[in-house]
Amino acid sequence: MTSFFRKRVNSLLRTSRWSISKDSPADAYTDDQDHFKKGKSCRYEEDKTSFVTECILNGKNGKKISTPEIYSGKTGLDLPVIHLDVLSLQVKASFTGPDGGLTRVREQREQPIVNMANLDDEFCLSVDEISLNEWNDEPMLEKIKCSHYREAHLESLGFVPGNVSPINTSNEYDWNRYDDKKAYGGSVSLYEKHPITGVNAGNPIADVFGIIARENNCVLALADGVNWGEGAQLAARCGVRGALDHINKHIESGKFQTSTDVFHSLLGAFHAGHALILQEGGALTTLCVALVVPVKNSSTSVLCVCNVGDSLCFVQNPLSGVREITLASHDISLMRDMRDAGGALGPVDGRNPQLHNLTCSMTFVEEGDIVYITSDGVSDNFDPVVGKFCTIKKTEEESEKLTPSPNFATTITNQIKNTIQNSVPPMLKKIPPRCNATLPCVDANQRHELMLLRMADIAVNGSDKSSNDDSDMIESDINQVTAKSLCKNFLEFVYNLTTVKRKTLEDPELYRVRNTHTRSEERIRRRLIKDMISQMPGKLDHSSIVAYKVGDWDGYSRSKIVFETGTTTSSGISSGSSQKSSVSPVSSTSSREEIDYDSVITSDVLGDCHELAISLTHSIDTNVSSMKTNRYSKESIDVTLIGDFTAFNKLADITPTICSPYEQQSLFTNCKPPSGATTSRNILNKENPVEPKERKKHRRNSLSRHTLGIDVSWFKKLIISNGSDKTNELNMAGKSTNISNSKVFLILAILGVYCFYDFYWKRKSLPPGPVPWLIAGNMPQLLLHIGDVDAIFQCWKNQYGGIFTIWIGPIPMVMVADVEIMKNYFVKNADVFSDRWVNYITDTFMEGFNGIVQIHGDKWREQRRFSLHVLRDFGVGRAEIEKRVMLEVERMIECLEKDAGNEAIDLHSYFAACVGNIIITILFGKRYEHDDPVFIELRDLLERQTQVVIRPVMGLYCVAPFTTKIPLINSSWKELMGMKKFLNTFLRKEVTEHLAKFDPSAEPTDFTFAYLKEMHERKASNGDMGYFSEKQLEMLLLDLFFAGMETTVTTLKWGFLNLILNPDEQKVVQTAMCDLPNIVKMEDKNHLLYLQAMMNEIQRVANILPFNLLRTTSTTVSIDGYTFKKGTMVLPMISIVMNDPFYFENPKKFDPSRFIDNNNGIKKYDGFLPFSVGRRSCLGESLAKAELFLVISNILKNFDLSIDPAKPMPSTKRILGLTCSPQKYKVLLTRRNL
Repeated sequence: MTSFFRKRVNSLLRTSRWSISKDSPADAYTDDQDHFKKGKSCRYEEDKTSFVTECILNGKNGKKISTPEIYSGKTGLDLPVIHLDVLSLQVKASFTGPDGGLTRVREQREQPIVNMANLDDEFCLSVDEISLNEWNDEPMLEKIKCSHYREAHLESLGFVPGNVSPINTSNEYDWNRYDDKKAYGGSVSLYEKHPITGVNAGNPIADVFGIIARENNCVLALADGVNWGEGAQLAARCGVRGALDHINKHIESGKFQTSTDVFHSLLGAFHAGHALILQEGGALTTLCVALVVPVKNSSTSVLCVCNVGDSLCFVQNPLSGVREITLASHDISLMRDMRDAGGALGPVDGRNPQLHNLTCSMTFVEEGDIVYITSDGVSDNFDPVVGKFCTIKKTEEESEKLTPSPNFATTITNQIKNTIQNSVPPMLKKIPPRCNATLPCVDANQRHELMLLRMADIAVNGSDKSSNDDSDMIESDINQVTAKSLCKNFLEFVYNLTTVKRKTLEDPELYRVRNTHTRSEERIRRRLIKDMISQMPGKLDHSSIVAYKVGDWDGYSRSKIVFETGTTTSSGISSGSSQKSSVSPVSSTSSREEIDYDSVITSDVLGDCHELAISLTHSIDTNVSSMKTNRYSKESIDVTLIGDFTAFNKLADITPTICSPYEQQSLFTNCKPPSGATTSRNILNKENPVEPKERKKHRRNSLSRHTLGIDVSWFKKLIISNGSDKTNELNMAGKSTNISNSKVFLILAILGVYCFYDFYWKRKSLPPGPVPWLIAGNMPQLLLHIGDVDAIFQCWKNQYGGIFTIWIGPIPMVMVADVEIMKNYFVKNADVFSDRWVNYITDTFMEGFNGIVQIHGDKWREQRRFSLHVLRDFGVGRAEIEKRVMLEVERMIECLEKDAGNEAIDLHSYFAACVGNIIITILFGKRYEHDDPVFIELRDLLERQTQVVIRPVMGLYCVAPFTTKIPLINSSWKELMGMKKFLNTFLRKEVTEHLAKFDPSAEPTDFTFAYLKEMHERKASNGDMGYFSEKQLEMLLLDLFFAGMETTVTTLKWGFLNLILNPDEQKVVQTAMCDLPNIVKMEDKNHLLYLQAMMNEIQRVANILPFNLLRTTSTTVSIDGYTFKKGTMVLPMISIVMNDPFYFENPKKFDPSRFIDNNNGIKKYDGFLPFSVGRRSCLGESLAKAELFLVISNILKNFDLSIDPAKPMPSTKRILGLTCSPQKYKVLLTRRNL
C-alpha cells in the first residue's frame, strides 16, 4: 500500500483488514473476535437440546414458515426478469439525515470527470441488446482511446457530455417530510462522550440515509462513511445524493419496464455516486440502495437491492419474521470479520472503487412488509456474539492454546486486576459476573439466524417490554409495526446494549495516570482494561437505519384483528406463553386463552361397568369481529368437571354427526328363553318383550290342511299333468324377452352415462368451448378448417371469450386468446402454468426427459440458467455477437452479388446458410458453406420435420401409441424416426469429436466445450452431476440448433415476401439509409426508426408459431372460477392475440407505421408477443433480433427487391407446420448504385 493512500485514508478504519494487526497494542478486539473468519468451535460442546438449536431448527415460535426466494447475482442479467407495473410519480414522503443528509452536498456537474474501470466492467454485464450505445462501443474497445471508452459508458448511464442541465432532481423536494407509518429513518452515535468537553468521539456522524416514497414505489439509500471525519461524512452524502438523483431521474422518465431495467439503473446509480464523491473530494463509503416497485398484474411488489460494503438490507414480515436480502454480499457460512467492510465507493485504488462484494439481490414483498437498510452499527449489534449472548465454537486445539500457562507476570497481572476492579464505578459493580462456559456456542449459520430472530423480536416488542406485560399479539398477516416504531426500537436497542461500554469509557478514573506503576505494569494494566471492555456487550459505532412499509397509502384493504391475552383463570389453565407485542393505537383488542386440549379429557370409572361418568363444562369467551377467524387464532375455554356425556361430545367435536334414521330406532334382541323362562328380554331398551304368536301346525292329510276341509290332492295332479308343457314354453319365452330387454336397457344406460360424462361432467370445471364429438372431440372441426385454423379459433374466441376449451379426442386443451388472461396465468401464476406436456412422441424423439424445450422443473431451471450464462459468455445479448453475425451477413451479400441477375432466385438457402452458420459457430465452433451437402440435408430435414410433427395422425400416436406399430397408418411415424436417426448420428459425431479434443485446462471456444467442462468440474469437485450428461448435451444442442435456425429463417422468408409485395415500404427504409455505409451495423439502428417498426410488423404478420408450445399445469389449481387438474394442457394463442383488431386496426394489412407513436418512438402493444410470454419465452430473443436487423438492413441497403413478372404473384397462404412458412417464391435482386 502506498504512503499516499495511508495518508489519504488514515488507516482506513477498523473495517479494513489491511490496517489492523493482531498483535497491535491498539487492537480493541478480543481473541474471540479473531475467530470470526475461522469459524472454529468452542471447547464447550453445545447441548443438542439448547435453546439455540430449538430456535433455529423449529423456527419462529416453533413453526417453520416459508419465505419468498431471494435471488442474487453480480448484475441484473443473473436474475429473473419481472415485468413491472406503471410507477406512480406522486411523492408521498422524502426524508434524509442526519444533519441535513444529502442536502448538504452539491449535485453532480454536467460532465463527469472520472471513469471507473471496474465499475464499468460490472455495468457492462447488465446491458442487453436494447442499449444501442453498447453495440456501438464494445466491438472497437481495442482500437479506440480511453476517453472514447469513458464517454460511451457514461452515455449508457445517462451522463451525456454536453447536457445543458445538470442532474438535479433532489432540490425540489421537502426533505423533512416523513411518515410515521410508511417512511422513516434515524441515526445515533454510540461512541462515548469526552469526559470534559461532552463531545462524542467520532463526530460528525458519517452515516447518511435518504428515502423517497411514492404511491406505489419507494427508493431507499444508506451510506456508511469509512473511518471518521469530514471526508467520510462527505463521501456518504455524495454516495446517497448521486444514487438517488440518478434513480429518481429514471423513475420520472418512465424507463422502468422490467426488473432488469431497475438493476441497470441501480448500477448506474453507484456510478453516479462514485463520480460525485470524486467531484467533491470525499473519502470512502459503503452504499446500499433498495427500490420497491410493483409487479405488473399482481398485488405483490418486487424489491431490488444493490449494495457494496457492509450496509445490509432486510425485510420484516409479521409471520415469517426478518430475512436478509443481501446475503450474497457476505458468506454467512464463515465467521465474518466485522473489521472488513468488503468493498467501498471512493478513491480506494487511485480513482477506482473496491467492488469485491458488489451484489444485486431481488425478492418479492407483500403488503405490510417493512423493508429497511441498516449500517453495520445496527446490524453488528444484533449479532449474538457481539451482544455477548453466545460465544464462538472453538476446536480442541484452540481450547488448549487458550489454557493459561504460568509466567513471570502472573502475580503482577493479578495485582493490577485487583486495582482495576477497585476503581470500577459503583454502577458497574452491580452487574453480576458472567461465565463464558454458560453461554451457548454457535457456528456461523446459527449466529446469523439468531441475529435475525433478535431483529424480529425487537421490531415487534422493542427493547423495553415492561409496558406490554398485560397484552399479547396473536400472529396474523397484518403487520402492526410501523416504519417509525421499527427504527425507534432498533436504535433504542443498540443504544441500550452499548450503554455499559460507553459509560465505562466516559469514566475519568479510567484515564488517570498512576505514577506508582512501572512501564511494564502500566502496559499490563492497559491490556487488562482492554480485555475488560471487550467483555462488555455491543460495538461502538455510528448507527443508522431507514425503513419503508410496503402497501397502499390509503390504508389496508383487510381488517385487522388483535387479540389480548387474559390472565390465568381460577381453574389453573395457563393463558399461553407467546411473547408480548406492541400494537398501534387504532388496533382493537379482545381476550383469549390457550389450552392444551389433550389435558381436558378426563374419565373416571365409578364402579359399574355399564355406566360411565365424565364431568365437563365449558364456556367459550372469544370476542371476534367476524365468523371467519384467522387460522392462528385460538379459542379461550374454561374447564371444570360435570356429569354430562353429551356436553363433552359437543365440545370435543362441534361439527354435528349425521346419523342414519336406522340408528335412531329402538334395538330389540329377541332370544329364545332358557329352560323355565317364557319371555325374552331386551337388554338395551329394558322394555317388556312382546311374545310372538305361535303358528299352528297341522299334520299331513288332516282335514285342517285342506281348503274348506275338502281333499283336493287328485285335482292338483290333474292340473299339473295337463298344463305343464304349455307353462314351460311360456316361461322360456318370457325369460328370453326379459334378457333382451335387460341388454337394451343396460346399453342405453351405459350410453347415457357416457354422454352425461362426455358432454357435461368432464367439462363442468373447465372453460366453456365447442361441444366435442364422441371419441373424436373437436378434431373434425379442425380438419375442416385445416387451411386456416386461425379463422375457427377466432370464431370460437368471439363465441366463448378469451379462454375456451377444445378436445383433441378425449384430451382437453385450454386455449388462452386474451392478453390479460395470459398475463394472469403465465406470468402471475408462472409456477403452475410453466410445465411441458410429456407425451409419447416427444419422449421417444428426445430419448426421455431431455433437451430444454420439452422439459420442466428443476432440470429445466438448471439447464436454462447454464445455457444463458454460456451464450452470454459467447456474446449473445452483448456487442460481441455482432462480429459473428456480420461475418455471415457479409458472406451472404457476396453470394447474392454473384447469383443476382436477370433470373429470380430463392432466398431460402441463403437465409438458412447465414443463420445456420451463426448458431453452428456458437454450438460447435465450425461453419458450413451454403452448398455443403451435409448442411443442405440438415436444412431440408428440419424443414420437413416441422410439417411432419403437425400431421393429424400424430394426435392418434399420442393417444394410442400402439398405432405406431400398425403398418397402414405408421408411415408418418417411420418418417419421423428416420429424421431422428439422422440427427442423432450428426450430434453424436460432433460430441465425439469434441470429447477427443477436450482439454479441461483450456478456455471453452464453443457451447459444447463449455458443457463438457462443466461436467468435468462437477465430477472433479463433488461428483454431483445434477442433470448434466452426454445424452442431455446432444438433445440440448438439437433444441438450440432447431430453435436458433428454423424460427429466424422462417421470419426472414415472411419478411421479404411482404417487402416485395409492398415496394413502397422498401423505398421508405432505403431512403433512410442513404447516408449510411454499404455495410449497416448495430450502431446505425438508432437512425433507422422505420426499419425497427418494420421488423415488428414482419414478426406480427409472420406469426410463425400459431399454436406456440404446449404447457401443462404442475398441480391442480383453481383460478377465475375454473379448476385445472394437474397435467391439463394450456396453450397461449399468440397468433390470435397478434391479429386481434382490439390492438391492431386492420390486422391483415402490412403496415409498419402502426408501431411508430406520435413522439417518433417505437410504440408498444400489449398484444405484440413474438417471443411468447412468461418464463417459457424464447431463450435467444436478443440473438434473433440482431440477426433480423442486420440481414434485412444490409440486403435492402445493397439490393432492390421485386417480383418476377414472368412468374405468378406470390401467395401469402400459410403452410401449416410446427412453424408456419409461406409458400415458395422467388425474388429478382438488382444491385443498387451506392
